[in-house]
Amino acid sequence: MNKIVQNKSVNCSSCSKEVNSYQIRPAKVGSILIDCCPACYALNEAYKQFKQASLILSKLALDNVDPQTASPNIVVEPIDSNIQAAVELLKRMDGNYFAGVSKIVAGTEANYGHVNSSEPTIVHINLSRIANETKNDNSKRNVIISLAITIAHEVAHVKSFDGKNFVGNEGPSQAEENKVSNWIKANESRLQDLFK
Repeated sequence: MNKIVQNKSVNCSSCSKEVNSYQIRPAKVGSILIDCCPACYALNEAYKQFKQASLILSKLALDNVDPQTASPNIVVEPIDSNIQAAVELLKRMDGNYFAGVSKIVAGTEANYGHVNSSEPTIVHINLSRIANETKNDNSKRNVIISLAITIAHEVAHVKSFDGKNFVGNEGPSQAEENKVSNWIKANESRLQDLFK
């Protein structure tokens, strides 16, 4: 048997405007759930945030921007606790440190790390070489600091890429290394939890 829903007139709990019962929508205001008319529901904070997120995602899609590269989050391949600690150290220095960088790939190579123009948002580092060269001073602290400085060096290259070349050669990277080293020295007491 079909159930017939009766339409009746009700008032909005927010503005007291009289509307049909099928137009009422529940909305949370603070910690209270109220019944709102369509006009008040559209003014609800959740709806505003949804519209704002929708506009941001639409703009990213139209601009062909990779959301991973545009965000301050970073992917680490393969996952390593020392690299994660180095990444956290750099994020403590600047929460948006990795904006423009899509991922960090650990592997083996002749250098400490590199970036290349075919994948300018990807940082490659030589985890085993960095770990081996700090083995004499085998503290986790020194490995993490060495990784952070190497990653910072390569991130500076990524940020100096103009679409064709890495501008400034080693200048921006050396300056970034010095900046990170000085920040670590000045803030080492705040970083002790990363070195455990």
